[in-house]
Amino acid sequence: MRWFLFFSISALISLTAVAGAVLLGWISFGNSDTPQIGAAAATSEAVSSGQQLAPGATGSGNTQGQPPAAQPPEQPQVVAQETMEDWIYVCQELPSTGARGCSIHQRLSDAKTQANVFLWRISQDGKGGLVSTWAAPDGVLLYRGVGIDAGTPKPIVVPFETCVNGQCRAVAILNEELIKIFTEAENITVTIVGLNNKQFSLPISTKGLARGIEALQAANQTAN
Repeated sequence: MRWFLFFSISALISLTAVAGAVLLGWISFGNSDTPQIGAAAATSEAVSSGQQLAPGATGSGNTQGQPPAAQPPEQPQVVAQETMEDWIYVCQELPSTGARGCSIHQRLSDAKTQANVFLWRISQDGKGGLVSTWAAPDGVLLYRGVGIDAGTPKPIVVPFETCVNGQCRAVAILNEELIKIFTEAENITVTIVGLNNKQFSLPISTKGLARGIEALQAANQTAN
């Protein structure tokens, strides 16, 4: 499925809805949905690998009086993956702790270059609920946020939260009302606004969305 529209100020590109391959790491628009697990592991490792030493004490092999360097955070491993029509369901797990996180996502990419244009990901929030993240390349008006037309009288607007390494993202907890709106929508269109005040509308496929959310809710029940 392809759409043609102006994007990134004035470049004409064709988009394709991608049920993408797994690329670990948020910054690369990947499908890793356990960054919180990784961050927690990094903090724990940093504390346990030298910060417990008394001032001036040295660890094994350390002759300079400096605490040993923190070990890199453990990387989660993909333990489940399933294509649900136009959405991808992925679960990752930390081998050392068994901490597990699952998500679904849909990605829009440039059909020629495969460059990522837009990502919508819905993940477990670790508290029995779901959190949604929308990501777009840098160059958008942050205060205009992401507009989501899912058949409601007025579009749902989620403000962009931050821009890092060329990506801007908006985040929102999905309550029961939003879940109902998204799973019952026949069509969803997201709109972002460029720095030149031009609006860009991107169609999101709802095929597999309800099934994916049901799978995440089932994963939450299993975790609890």
